[in-house]
Amino acid sequence: MYSLAVHRKVKVDDTHLHVAEAGSGPSLVFFHGLGWTHALWAAAFDRYAERYRVIAGDTRGHGESGKPAGPYSIARFAADWIGVLDALDVKNPILVGFSQGGMIAQQLAVNAPSRYKALFLACTTSATNPVSFANMEKRVNAMETEGPAVAARLALESVFSPAYRSAHAAQAEQFIRWRTAADPVSLASAMLATRDYDVRAGLGSLSMPRRVVCGGADTLTPPARVAETASGLGTALYSIEGSGHMVQIEQPERFYAELDLFLLEVANKR
Repeated sequence: MYSLAVHRKVKVDDTHLHVAEAGSGPSLVFFHGLGWTHALWAAAFDRYAERYRVIAGDTRGHGESGKPAGPYSIARFAADWIGVLDALDVKNPILVGFSQGGMIAQQLAVNAPSRYKALFLACTTSATNPVSFANMEKRVNAMETEGPAVAARLALESVFSPAYRSAHAAQAEQFIRWRTAADPVSLASAMLATRDYDVRAGLGSLSMPRRVVCGGADTLTPPARVAETASGLGTALYSIEGSGHMVQIEQPERFYAELDLFLLEVANKR
């Protein structure tokens, strides 16, 4: 259960990551997206901690983790997480990565395939997406010239579908307040971390169980781009129709149902 999770600071290289952990059993490690924190996975703790050792943390520059000066990169984030997994003695984990967290999960898997049991990816890509990166640069420029609130509103429009924003106006305004309060320097570094990211050459060598899902109405990582990652991994793409980028918020039951099925498949392959 998320409310019962143990929280700790784990030293990694030049900083520390804030990490939450609950439950016991096979290790299930979750990676959040840009600008979010481990709390994005609160529902996952509640859903899986009775059967798994559930772990989630804040990547550098996010939440309660350290915020050293940039530049940041996906390779840097992945190296941080190697430090966390080693410090917590995590063996053969299942990796679940969303958006930028999916990039981190892919980087980890490509760097050391034998260390990981399975790979579940959502709304992510395996190489720098020019459209998404232009969106990040636009947000950084807005933050620097017009202020964090303007950048936060751009982020809101990028990650949530129009239908969801319309139906959840209070939650949308809460998101803007929360994102506006984030440290602007480290957030900007995280926004630009995908520059020169490309793990496509390594995807074909991955043989662990793997699944890729997308939001059918996602404009930040459009289904066609996510499909390229699924193709590179040699697996099908599962679309959650009607959802924007934030599939686990807009369509939580459908998202976690896909993850449930995948975990069952992984368990049956033991």
